[in-house]
Amino acid sequence: MSKSSSCCGCISPKCIAWCIGIVGTFLITYGFVRVMRNYTATPDLTAARATERAKNLKDLRAEENKVLSEYAWQNKEKGFVRVPVDRAIELTLAEYKDPKALRAEMLKRVEKLNEAPPAPPAP
Repeated sequence: MSKSSSCCGCISPKCIAWCIGIVGTFLITYGFVRVMRNYTATPDLTAARATERAKNLKDLRAEENKVLSEYAWQNKEKGFVRVPVDRAIELTLAEYKDPKALRAEMLKRVEKLNEAPPAPPAP
């Protein structure tokens, strides 16, 4: 006669031990992952970084606006001045009315800007 097929007859104690071991291993691994997440979690820096970036951008824009809209010395020794953009456009358009004079003036400026520094004193 053949064995009766019942629900509990085909599961051996060895199979139950293996199942408990596998489920236990997964539970232990899950516990370790949860603990490690708590130890390795980084603090939320979004708000602090956002305010820092906004401040840096505001400072950068203020500096750019200052450079583009105010007079300042570019190179005081050589006599070069930084002028606001609107005024520079006006001056450039006025200079372009006479192209030959503009070319001569530009060449003088380039030579003056790129002139060699003075020789060092003799020892």
